This record gives sequence, C-alpha cells and structure tokens, in this order.
Amino acid sequence: MQLPSYLLLAVAFTALAPGGGEPVFKRRDHSDTQLNKQRAPRVLTTQAAEEYLKRFGWGDPVDWEHQVSGRDTAPQEENPAPRDVPQVMTEGIFGNSTTKGSPKEPDDNPAYLQNLKRFQKANGLSPTGILDNATLGVMNLPRCGVPDTMLLENSSLLNVTSRNQSSTDSTGSDLNTTRSATGPESVRRKRFLDRLAEHTRRKRDSLDDLGGAASSLGFSKRNLKWRLMDEAFTIQMSVEQQKNILRLAFRMWSEVTPLEFVEDLVSLPADIDIKLGFGTGQHLGCSQDFDGTGQIFAHAWYLADIHFDDAEHFVVTNNGQGISLLTVAVHEIGHALGLSHLLRRDSVMHPNYNTQGENFELDWLDRKAMQRLYGVCEGAFNTVFDWVYQRENADGTVEYHFNTYFFRESWYWMYENRSNRTRYGDPIPISAGWHNLPDSNIDAFVHIWAWSSNLEEKRDAQYFFKGDSLHHRS
Repeated sequence: MQLPSYLLLAVAFTALAPGGGEPVFKRRDHSDTQLNKQRAPRVLTTQAAEEYLKRFGWGDPVDWEHQVSGRDTAPQEENPAPRDVPQVMTEGIFGNSTTKGSPKEPDDNPAYLQNLKRFQKANGLSPTGILDNATLGVMNLPRCGVPDTMLLENSSLLNVTSRNQSSTDSTGSDLNTTRSATGPESVRRKRFLDRLAEHTRRKRDSLDDLGGAASSLGFSKRNLKWRLMDEAFTIQMSVEQQKNILRLAFRMWSEVTPLEFVEDLVSLPADIDIKLGFGTGQHLGCSQDFDGTGQIFAHAWYLADIHFDDAEHFVVTNNGQGISLLTVAVHEIGHALGLSHLLRRDSVMHPNYNTQGENFELDWLDRKAMQRLYGVCEGAFNTVFDWVYQRENADGTVEYHFNTYFFRESWYWMYENRSNRTRYGDPIPISAGWHNLPDSNIDAFVHIWAWSSNLEEKRDAQYFFKGDSLHHRS
C-alpha cells in the first residue's frame, strides 16, 4: 500500500529532527542531579597527590583523546576474594610483606618529588617538594578535567620510530643487528631515524613562546556550527539563559580570530562541529566520568564536544555564589578549538577556575595562542575614531559619552567601551547606520569641538573624508 504524501513528509521531518538519533547525547530526565550528590574526593594525602599529578599529566603526558575513565568495567567474579586479603602475596608469605620489588612510597619516589616540584613552580609556589597546605589548596581548587600535559598527535611519530628500531622482520631476524647493521645504507638509515626521533622528541617536550606544548590542532574551516543539545541542558537556569551565555562565549573567541560561530538548530547532529551538554557521573556516553561536586567542573575534546558537570552550581552572574558558566564555557571552547592549558595566572586557559568578575576578558596570551592556530582578522580598517557625544540627564545635568567606531569598506563596527566589546550583531552596513555619508571606503574622520560660555562660539562638528570630498555631519 502506498502511503499518502503528507505521511511521507511527516516521517522525513521526524528523521531529520534536531537531536534525533544522536548516540552520544543520551536523553536525561535530570534525576541524575538528585542521585549524584556526592562530593569529589579531596586531595589530602601523598598518595592522593601522586594520583592527581599522574591524572593531570605532571608525570608522563596523558593520552587524553584515547583515555578511558578509571571506572572498573571488567566482569565481576562469581566468588571474589575477601576484601581483607592483602594485595601483596608471594610464595610462602601471607600478609603485608615488603619485598625487594615493592613500589616505593610517594615520599621516597624521586619521580613523584620531581613532578610535585614542577607543579608547585608552575602554580607560583615554592618548589620544595613538600606537600604543604598551600600545595593541597591548589590541588583542591575547582578545575577543568582536561590534563595539563597531553600526548600530541605528532608524538605518535616518535613511538612508531622507536618500535621500528627494535622490530624484527618476518624471518625473525633483528633489523638493527648483524648484516644490516654494518652496511653504509643501514648507517644512513639509523642516522636519519635518530635525527627524526630527536626532532620529534624536542618538538613534543619543548615549551614554546606561549608557555604550552606546541600543537597544530585546529579546524580546517572558518565557519563552525554549535548546538546546546536539547536532551542535555541544565535546569539550574533557563535554556535561553544558557544559550545567551554560550553565544557570548563563542563571540569572545570570534572577536580575536577570523572564526564565525553559528548556532545550528536544524542540521543533523553529525554535522554539528561543537556539541555542548550537561551531565553527571557517567554522562552523555562519554568515556570520562564526572567526579561530583567540588573539583572538575567540565571537560572538552579537541575539535569536538564540551561537557559540563551538572553536579556543580553554575550561575548566570559571577557573584561569588557559584561557578560562572560564561567563564567555564570560554575556557572549554578554547579546548574544543585546539588550545591546551596555559599556566599563566590571568589566562582564561589556566586549568584552575578563574575567579575574575563577569567582565573578564581574554588575556594577551589567550589571544596570541588562538591566533597562532587560526590567524588574525584579515584586512586593515579604513578609519577608526571615537565618537564623543553629550546626553542630558533627567535632572538637567549633561554627561559626555563616547564609543569607538571601526570602518572597513562598506561595513562598520561599534565598540562599546563600557562593555569592553563590539556591539552584538556587528558589523552592519554603513548605509544602515550613517545617513548622508558615502556607502563605503571612508578614509578619515575629524571631530572639531570647542567649548565656550557663549553659545554662538560653541562648536561641535564632525567631518568625514572620502578621497578629496568632504562630508559634514553636525
């Protein structure tokens, strides 16, 4: 039987509905926010501190993109051993024995002490190697779940090279010994591999001028789609408030790069570049669990998704009563766009929660790091000027205000100095905001203002120049 055409259309629109069939973002009724009320475990001991340093890459770099959460997913035995059975059991010995091969306690572990000193120095503490209260205080601050040091994509070249150097051929003979090790061809090959490995090692381990590991991760396009997934919003604030905050967070990055971000509500989820959502514990099909209230507030995946821990208390306005969603969103979007952590106190990309006020701005280092990935905004402005004007208040007093304008070709931006950013929706055509002026390519602006108690001598006039023509605006 052939279905009516309107039913076929209904089926088609259902299949294309936003969020439909998305396997990563599972639907939630937000009951998890009531079930997951536990607090994140605090770092209080040397063992917990060692685990913290390992988790966030202060020992070996963390393979974050391929790491699976620490939860135990192995099948449970039918007859598990009693919990009081010691972990160290050797032949003929039962009990908490210390053998020659037992691991050292963290306090006696040189690698732990070295990692602790590096962590202390990077966070502005005295690198004593002593787990004092100041160090514990930093470790227990709210922070991003992304490790501070991660394996880079190009570091895999070193791993492949190392494996090739010690591999064997199909006959079982060592490729680096006997016959092949004595010929000039093998010598050249080994010398080349050594240089390649050393170059990759320096590239991976060195710190660049921006204070972070060199990375070439970045989107290959300049127009990116984002979406707050319908099934993964929080109930701590209205959905519109969440979207407004995310729009501003994306906008802060677009103001310093050629990137453009568009909220897309109609494309298939697979076509969305950055998907955002809230969850708790085992959330949204993610390989990394959230830890409850108190430490990790969010995490992100390079060139992919952003997750916020709904167990944290997110707020619209940064009033000290919770965690600012705007601050966290700007940070996590930085990760999604390709940035790693920057260990600079005022950086938005610092791993610890930034307690600046709601009017915080991107640090110089944040801008430079992002511009290294995507470049700067193209083209110079034709003219830039401050527009000073007076406004009479209700009590008759007069106040002077000013905004800064940027003109390029047929477009202009208004920079709201009070808000420290361009007006939302800019740029717009010159013809739409400036009447009686040329539509494009204005070369210069002059404001002549002279104050006098004599009204006839008072002067306030603005002049625009295009080529050799003068346009007056009084």
